[in-house]
Formats: sequence, C-alpha cells, structure tokens
Amino acid sequence: MERIDEACSAAGTENTILLPETSFRDPSGIIPAVANAIRGRLFESEAIAAAIRDERLVIQDGIPLSDETSHVARVVSELAAEDMGVAVFTHHNDMLAALSDALEADGIEHEVAGLSDALAAALDAQTAMARFHTGDGTWGIVLEAIAVFLTSAQRGQKAPPIAYQVMNGSGPTTLQARLSALRERLSEAGSIREVIEVAATAHDALGLPQKSGAWQQAATLLSVMYARAARTISARDDHQMVAAICAEAREASYAALTDSALSPREVQLMNLYQTKGREADATVVVLREGDFMGYESEPFPTTSRLLYVVFSRARHKIVVLLVGNRFHAAVAPLAALAAN
Repeated sequence: MERIDEACSAAGTENTILLPETSFRDPSGIIPAVANAIRGRLFESEAIAAAIRDERLVIQDGIPLSDETSHVARVVSELAAEDMGVAVFTHHNDMLAALSDALEADGIEHEVAGLSDALAAALDAQTAMARFHTGDGTWGIVLEAIAVFLTSAQRGQKAPPIAYQVMNGSGPTTLQARLSALRERLSEAGSIREVIEVAATAHDALGLPQKSGAWQQAATLLSVMYARAARTISARDDHQMVAAICAEAREASYAALTDSALSPREVQLMNLYQTKGREADATVVVLREGDFMGYESEPFPTTSRLLYVVFSRARHKIVVLLVGNRFHAAVAPLAALAAN
C-alpha cells in the first residue's frame, strides 16, 4: 500500500507519471535503442549496427535443431562464467524442460519460471503424489491435483467430465481401477526416486486424454529438482527431500501465475510470452524455425511489441540464437543481420 500511495502522489493532479529519458536498466541507452528499433522494425538502423559492433547484441544463426539444447546451455555457461545473471527466453516449453536438465547436469543453478498452466498443474499433481508417498499429503489431494490438471488441459469455462469422475469416484470402472493401481504403486514405492518414476508414467498409466507433453515436461523438471535436493540435503530424509522438491515446484508455479519469483536465481528460464517484469545482465532469446508468431502481416504490431519487451530485458547484453533455417517473417530480418 505504501508503494501505491507513493505512485499516486507522484502522479499528481494530472494523474501522469513522467518517466526519465535515461533507462535505469541500461543507462548507456544502447539496449533501449535496440529494443525501440526492433519495435519499429528498423533492423538496418544505426542503433542496431552500433550494438552489434560493440557486442552488446550478438546474433548466432545456423544452429541445428538437434543441437539446440546443448548450444543454449553452452551460451548460458559462458555468460554465467562472466558473472552475469542470465535470462533465457524461448517459445517452447519442451526446450525449457530439456535445457533445465542440461544445466543441472553442468551444475548450473537455475530457476524455471513462466510455466504454462498445464505444465504447472502437471508439476503440482506429481509433487502431490510424492507427498502422498511420505504421508505428508492425502490421496484426496492427489485426486484434486489430477482433476486440476485435466481442467487446465481443456479449453472452456467448465471442468471436463473426467475431472469430476476422478474427484468423486464415478465414471468408467477402468479409470477407477487405474487410479487404485496408481495409489498402490505410490504407497509401495521403495524410494523417492521410484515415486518420481511412477509419477512420470501416471499420465499414460491412467489413460489421460490430453497434454501428455506437458506431463512429461513436468516429469523432467521434477527429476532435476530431485537431483538438486539429493545433492543439497545431507540427511537424505524422505520428508525433507520431498519438502525441498515441493518448495521449488511451488515457486515455479507461483512464478507462472504471477510473472514474478520469490527468490530468483542468477539463471532463469522462461517462456517468450512471460518476460514482462523480468530482467537480467544478459538475455538469451531463442527463436526456432517454425515458431508461430500469429497471422499478422507487416509491420507485425503485436509481435513487434512482444519483441520490444523481450529485447528490453537486458542490462548489458542480448544474445539471439536462431535455431533452424527458415523463420517467420516477423523475425526473419534478424537472420539477415546474422548473415551479414
């Protein structure tokens, strides 16, 4: 409330706050000038040329799709080695999960932010299963989390019938038999690692109808969180292990819902469309061949505004990685800049 009162006072009788011309994020003005040029589609402007000459803007092209994750991980490692905080913006949740796995293997602490609703719900359901195994959560909580996931996976204002069936034990006997089998497997699992493996296969085991990709991506993230907890919790107590995993998963879901983080790490991974309010010393913008940028035509007003926000998040350096060969017309000029 105090900050709101300060903002209202600053607005005065005109109800307008005049922002300073100099950017607090980058006082040199180079990064803001690049972002403005991108928004205006002035790709041949002196602002962009100067940023490239000074290596404040780096564009790398010709990256094969098969090397996407390893290439991004290498760039992140190099920037982190320069003591820069790094934010990675990508169009695809599958890359978020795979990159998180790769960074964990390299021992780079990071945070996954900006998860999709379905991915956040899948992560919540799988952590609920882990809590059920340790006795820190009830089976009812597991069923509720699965129902929320099913609802998040379907468009519309009403929960799908299968969500109600999971919650109240109605519907096909096959579904109830599969839920009972899952409950038994979770109860009898011999370790937290085995619980995570059971949770990872639960989507297929239950025969759930949608968003298997989101469920699998959540499983990848959960295995990364498990590895981190196993490395940092000396007692190896199952309750402590699950509590640590759940806390990290909860923070990732919180960030997805609020576009903010409770305790952001020096390396953050997020969706291209969830960059507002984020900033870092260096940003890595991953653009992939076939990325869907809408149905707009030149001058691509919506996409240009999105690119402006993405390109304005850096304090010192922007690295653009172009994966593949043919790009949407809205971002194709970036490939031309890299070629020149």
